Amino acid sequence: MYAFKIRVEAKGGASDISGTRFLGVGCIAAAIPTMPTVTATIDAASSGLAIYTEATPPIPASFLAYCAVQSTQVQENKIDNVAHSSPLATLSGCSTQPNLNLCLTINLVTPLTPGKLTFSAAPLLTGGVTAVYRRFEYTVRCSNSVIITPTIASGTVFNKP
Repeated sequence: MYAFKIRVEAKGGASDISGTRFLGVGCIAAAIPTMPTVTATIDAASSGLAIYTEATPPIPASFLAYCAVQSTQVQENKIDNVAHSSPLATLSGCSTQPNLNLCLTINLVTPLTPGKLTFSAAPLLTGGVTAVYRRFEYTVRCSNSVIITPTIASGTVFNKP
């Protein structure tokens, strides 16, 4: 980002200096349109692999001339609206230009945790600029094939109500 002022001089010696102007050079802002949120319900017993295949998002061609997609990241990971420190998904088949598919396949990290999983995919562009272009919401439910086995520790005392 360059800051500059313009000085204008008229015949006769009068002059004026404009306020500060800014010129951005290179990739300084992301202009990737936000795509609709993907929502689905899946069973906790599923593999979580290849649950979504991304089509090429509509990125303006003029934008790509100076802002190249370096990679795609998983961000804003939450389980039941509580921030989660680890990514809930991995992205495979992610590519950069020239074919412009930001991500081809989304794989949920297993084992799947029952609840509402939310995260977003965001391309990392030249110069470290990033912008979320799609959000994902997956409701993971228990299925008939999931067996929950309670464990009772030795010495546990049960009180009669």
